[in-house]
Amino acid sequence: MELRAWSPNIFKIFMEDWHRDIWFQILVAYVLLFLISEFLLLLGGFSMGGCMAMHLAYRSHQDVAGVFALSSFLNKTSAVYQALQKSDGVLPELFQCHGTADELVLHSWGEETNSMLKSLGVSTKFHSFPGVYHELSKAELEKLKSWILTKLPGEMERQNE
Repeated sequence: MELRAWSPNIFKIFMEDWHRDIWFQILVAYVLLFLISEFLLLLGGFSMGGCMAMHLAYRSHQDVAGVFALSSFLNKTSAVYQALQKSDGVLPELFQCHGTADELVLHSWGEETNSMLKSLGVSTKFHSFPGVYHELSKAELEKLKSWILTKLPGEMERQNE
């Protein structure tokens, strides 16, 4: 049996029926991202996904509406800090949550990341969740949902009234 993922003829693979649908969906998603205003785009993730979101937003796409990082951190010599030292524009807000019982990504690492980003001009919101390990909690997701809703254009207009 041929291992298709290692095939040198990558175009042939992409054009096969089962791949065509996936690549079409990815193409549509990218087109929609470019059509939608960057002010509606939020980047975020859990653990390393949050780290990646901070890297993408603060190093390359400072025009997004916001960033969320759940149980995430940046190392002390992160390229994000270096990029922000050179930045002079408006930076996206950071919403960060972390469990105090997290033994994989220590709570103090998340706090240090938040403090460092704040010192470099990022508006931040940091929420600690007592007893929560390296996991998502319902309370955390509810706070995240509330924050996301404040970023929606209709919600922002209602808040300004």
